[in-house]
Amino acid sequence: MSQLVVPIIAALVLCAALTPPHQMAHASEPLPSWRDYHARYELKLAAQSLTRGQHSRAEVLLKSSLSKAPDLTQARALLGQILAQQQRWEEADSCTSELRDRVDNDLESVLLLARIALERGRTGEAAEGFQRAAGKVPEDPRGELGLALTAGRALRDWSRCREHLEAALERAPELNLASLPLEPGWTALRNDPEFLAVLSAVLQTASGENEATSKSAPAH
Repeated sequence: MSQLVVPIIAALVLCAALTPPHQMAHASEPLPSWRDYHARYELKLAAQSLTRGQHSRAEVLLKSSLSKAPDLTQARALLGQILAQQQRWEEADSCTSELRDRVDNDLESVLLLARIALERGRTGEAAEGFQRAAGKVPEDPRGELGLALTAGRALRDWSRCREHLEAALERAPELNLASLPLEPGWTALRNDPEFLAVLSAVLQTASGENEATSKSAPAH
């Protein structure tokens, strides 16, 4: 689940970056500067590198892109994703600090900023971000999973953790919660008896509901 995040975002960024800057400007607007043009070109190359698994090259290209165009939000968000995936939280925090007032409508960036806040100990900011993410796309479980992670790891509030895990499963019934202790961010809880008890209870409830649904379904 989590390991697909960067390649997927890279593909999305690639689509945007492939649009030449002069095509994005209106007729009345001036053509982009040399620096802007090359910053976007490096963003495109970085996205291509990520789709090939070349994370180190992508990082170098994104840093070069941002040195030319510090306000290039896509490059900053993508670099933040790379740093976060490598658990370089201090660097990711510094890189994405300028995004906080710009990404309210971008689900991936909202999730990224919330996760960084959690890892940096800003629990309230993390919970607020995950809550905002949960309200953006009803069928996406990641906001609820983030709230569950915050409740469990930072607050040790197992009742709320369970509520959010159940909410995530309700949004995405195909979600494989059994593998959650192996996912980044959750590994700190994989030997925690209280968390494992909550997870087991959620899985048992879901299994019972699925069995009841199966039995009540009309035979063909």
